[in-house]
Amino acid sequence: MKIQFDSKQQYQLDAVSAVVDNDQTLYRVRETKSTYDFLKLRTSEADKVKCGQKHFEAIGVPFAVVVSADEV
Repeated sequence: MKIQFDSKQQYQLDAVSAVVDNDQTLYRVRETKSTYDFLKLRTSEADKVKCGQKHFEAIGVPFAVVVSADEV
């Protein structure tokens, strides 16, 4: 899944899952990174993750940064 922030920047999600239960679809988004420390990421990468996080929080979809596949 890709999100277009503006004419130049796109953000591609690492993991999106959906569960259907009693005609309701529940979504969650996970972004995998090598660290939880955003200061260790490139500025552009950290900014994209922060924008993605605000976007999904605004529409009520749980979003988390994870560092291992076990957390997805």
